[in-house]
Amino acid sequence: MVRADLFGNASCVAAGDCVTKKVAACDDANACTLDSCGQDKCLYPNASDLTSCGTGKSCNSGTCTASAGP
Repeated sequence: MVRADLFGNASCVAAGDCVTKKVAACDDANACTLDSCGQDKCLYPNASDLTSCGTGKSCNSGTCTASAGP
Protein backbone atom coordinates (compact mmCIF):
# COMPACT_ATOMS: atom_id res chain seq x y z
CA MET A 1 0.00 0.00 0.00
CA VAL A 2 1.33 3.43 -0.92
CA ARG A 3 0.67 6.03 1.72
CA ALA A 4 -0.41 9.41 0.40
CA ASP A 5 -0.66 12.76 2.10
CA LEU A 6 -3.95 14.58 2.54
CA PHE A 7 -3.54 16.02 -0.96
CA GLY A 8 -3.16 12.56 -2.52
CA ASN A 9 0.59 12.88 -3.17
CA ALA A 10 2.66 9.72 -2.69
CA SER A 11 5.82 11.81 -2.52
CA CYS A 12 6.60 15.35 -1.50
CA VAL A 13 7.76 16.45 -4.96
CA ALA A 14 4.87 18.91 -5.22
CA ALA A 15 5.61 20.31 -1.76
CA GLY A 16 8.37 22.81 -2.46
CA ASP A 17 11.69 22.23 -0.70
CA CYS A 18 10.69 18.84 0.68
CA VAL A 19 11.40 17.20 -2.69
CA THR A 20 13.47 14.26 -1.49
CA LYS A 21 11.06 12.89 1.10
CA LYS A 22 8.38 10.30 0.61
CA VAL A 23 5.15 10.78 2.53
CA ALA A 24 5.91 7.51 4.34
CA ALA A 25 9.00 9.24 5.79
CA CYS A 26 6.59 11.62 7.55
CA ASP A 27 4.62 8.80 9.17
CA ASP A 28 4.36 9.54 12.89
CA ALA A 29 2.60 6.20 13.60
CA ASN A 30 -0.42 8.08 14.97
CA ALA A 31 -3.69 6.97 13.36
CA CYS A 32 -5.26 10.26 14.48
CA THR A 33 -3.07 12.56 12.41
CA LEU A 34 -3.02 13.23 8.67
CA ASP A 35 0.65 13.05 7.74
CA SER A 36 1.76 15.33 4.91
CA CYS A 37 4.74 17.33 3.68
CA GLY A 38 5.22 21.04 4.14
CA GLN A 39 7.82 23.09 2.30
CA ASP A 40 10.65 21.96 4.54
CA LYS A 41 9.10 19.72 7.17
CA CYS A 42 6.51 17.07 7.86
CA LEU A 43 3.07 18.22 9.01
CA TYR A 44 0.71 16.31 11.30
CA PRO A 45 -2.73 17.96 11.47
CA ASN A 46 -5.27 16.09 13.59
CA ALA A 47 -7.79 13.79 11.94
CA SER A 48 -11.42 14.70 12.56
CA ASP A 49 -12.76 13.77 15.98
CA LEU A 50 -14.68 10.46 15.98
CA THR A 51 -12.55 9.08 13.11
CA SER A 52 -12.13 5.35 13.74
CA CYS A 53 -8.59 4.43 14.81
CA GLY A 54 -9.16 0.81 15.80
CA THR A 55 -11.84 -1.54 17.05
CA GLY A 56 -13.90 0.33 19.63
CA LYS A 57 -11.62 3.38 19.40
CA SER A 58 -11.93 6.84 17.85
CA CYS A 59 -9.84 9.98 17.53
CA ASN A 60 -10.29 12.84 19.97
CA SER A 61 -8.08 15.92 19.47
CA GLY A 62 -5.38 13.85 17.75
CA THR A 63 -5.38 11.02 20.29
CA CYS A 64 -6.85 7.54 19.81
CA THR A 65 -9.13 6.75 22.75
CA ALA A 66 -11.67 4.08 23.64
CA SER A 67 -15.08 5.01 22.27
CA ALA A 68 -17.87 5.59 24.73
CA GLY A 69 -20.18 2.61 24.95
CA PRO A 70 -23.95 2.76 24.39
